[in-house]
Amino acid sequence: MEQSTLIVEKRDDADVSVAFFHPSKLEQLNIFIGDILEFDANGKTVPAIALSDENIPPNGIGLNGTIMNNLEATLGSLVGYRVPECPPYATSVTIRSLDSTTKSEDELGEILDSFFRDTYRPLLKDFKFPVADFDFQVEECDPDSTVVVSPQTKNYRKEIQW
Repeated sequence: MEQSTLIVEKRDDADVSVAFFHPSKLEQLNIFIGDILEFDANGKTVPAIALSDENIPPNGIGLNGTIMNNLEATLGSLVGYRVPECPPYATSVTIRSLDSTTKSEDELGEILDSFFRDTYRPLLKDFKFPVADFDFQVEECDPDSTVVVSPQTKNYRKEIQW
């Protein structure tokens, strides 16, 4: 498993599940668009899906603020990455809201449903992410601490705990 480091470039328009590489870097490292990678900085790890962007410098990595916050990385930080074994599909995840709210469990569940609908999102236990002005944290993942939530994930909504 090859490990390398890249310099963080901020991508405000990026989804919380993706990281952008320069096309030549993807080719050099034999990483394919859609591969799931793990990024490391400051003792923290975050999974994300590799995408291509010619505007990212060859030694840069385009990350959004959510991934940067989870890694405790800033613009210009060095972030390590590696291609892990493919994480398993989640059978369930436990996600909690970090915000005090007057929204019901069903309303918060609908917000999360819209975030996960028709997507494949890598998640890691303790990952924090915003959706529709609410902050959430992954409490548990089954069957592993890093999983891919897919449209086929069973009962993730029923497992949401507030």
